[in-house]
Amino acid sequence: MKTDKLICVPELHGELFPCPAPAGTAFINPGLAGQKTAGYETFTPVTLPYSPAEAASVLREMLELGSTLGPKMLKDGSLAMQTRELDPERAARRDEKNALAEFAASGTTSAPAARITKTVADNLYTCQKVLLLAWELERNLLEIRATENALAEKDRMLLAALGSSAEFDEAPELAGMQQPREDSVHISMPWKQVLEAAAAFLPEETAMLSFRPEIYEELEENGLLKPLDNALKSSIPAAIAEFERPELAGFGLRCCTAPLWKMLGYSAPDERLAVEKPWLGQTYHLLVATSCPC
Repeated sequence: MKTDKLICVPELHGELFPCPAPAGTAFINPGLAGQKTAGYETFTPVTLPYSPAEAASVLREMLELGSTLGPKMLKDGSLAMQTRELDPERAARRDEKNALAEFAASGTTSAPAARITKTVADNLYTCQKVLLLAWELERNLLEIRATENALAEKDRMLLAALGSSAEFDEAPELAGMQQPREDSVHISMPWKQVLEAAAAFLPEETAMLSFRPEIYEELEENGLLKPLDNALKSSIPAAIAEFERPELAGFGLRCCTAPLWKMLGYSAPDERLAVEKPWLGQTYHLLVATSCPC
């Protein structure tokens, strides 16, 4: 499904985007139903393989497994490879894997071991699970920030009730309340992993937007950034108009138009990978800047 929206990446929650999302932009919904948004639009790809109910079930399973295996499995997306598939071919793939393991261990097998190859469908399931994990990690971060803000407000109210800071000289056990809280430590997935998973469900030539400095810097270092061309501007007029206001004349929005593998800094996919992950060879537009315009 073609979209004329400018898709914001790698964030999946508009609340975490570096600035208020401009008009004409949208954030990817990883396939969960009933998601409330705070003043921003979402885009739900029609090619997501899991139904909303299945997506919620898979996410619960990954989180249960993650609570056992530890946070690293969440951060690097390993859980997306380890949880069960809900597609009809799951049993066949499991049997093939078991047969190969049996043959590797003993040199014999009780069942013919067909060569295991990943299909496009397999990888789409994995990509959706990556997006589900990334979405959940962001949701956790938003909850942490809300809790910290609430605690900071309670601190402020208590300090106001207790009086001037001079009184803390006589109550040193309360002095720490005057100090700002340290930023919370949180887990987030690598931007390349999220961007690849998102692109798997976006039509070729889709335009995306990011204000992450690290993304801008890597694309610039690889010589992939150019000024926006008129054809791209005309394909997403509502979003581009936001950046062409006179007060943003020196903002410096630039664009990377390239196959996804090159955009991500990967090697060109071989014949097998090109078949299993066709989106790696598709061309996308990624609009970037070192900071947001607001």
